[in-house]
Amino acid sequence: MQDYQFPYQGVQILGDYDQAECIHYDDAFNYKAFQFLPSLSENNLGPKTWIATTLPVKSKVVLKLWDAWNFDEEDRNREASVYLQLRSLWGKRVPSLLVKSPLEFFHALIFQHIMVQASQRSF
Repeated sequence: MQDYQFPYQGVQILGDYDQAECIHYDDAFNYKAFQFLPSLSENNLGPKTWIATTLPVKSKVVLKLWDAWNFDEEDRNREASVYLQLRSLWGKRVPSLLVKSPLEFFHALIFQHIMVQASQRSF
């Protein structure tokens, strides 16, 4: 892997990818590193889910992470399977699944980041 020089700390995709399962579902999306600040409350979307920024492009993505020390790949693979069944809705009704991969010591799914506006309907 190339040595990327960034002026800030980020999470990098680590080695052994010849042996690890890493599937890209979007050929236009290429990632090598992220700026991932889980301690900021605005980046936390719920259990196991955070907003991160791709580097060097600086686009937002959603990371869903399972701790590989405590979980095997089964839950991640099951969720990816559900998203693959919804592929015709990607980017329309559900976020696009971009990547299924290890990420440092996590099993990860990387999704399209979509800003959602609260509805102002009155019921």
